[in-house]
Amino acid sequence: MGYEYPGYLLQNYCEDQSVFGVQQALQAAGFSVGSIDGKFGPATQQAVMGFQSVNGLTCDGIVGPNTWNVLMCAVGC
Repeated sequence: MGYEYPGYLLQNYCEDQSVFGVQQALQAAGFSVGSIDGKFGPATQQAVMGFQSVNGLTCDGIVGPNTWNVLMCAVGC
């Protein structure tokens, strides 16, 4: 995948290529995001929270640098 952390929090209502990368990584890690469309909506937020919970991260549904790094390492990025 090869995505780099964008330097800002990814959360509900964000739309960009970084969200697309997060959605792809979550799907690869076994967390359903619904449509992989680059739009951070409720399904992506729930998937992020599930991933955070399973991985011992703060479960806030926001992709910051800690969640990003654990997620990308989990899928081999």
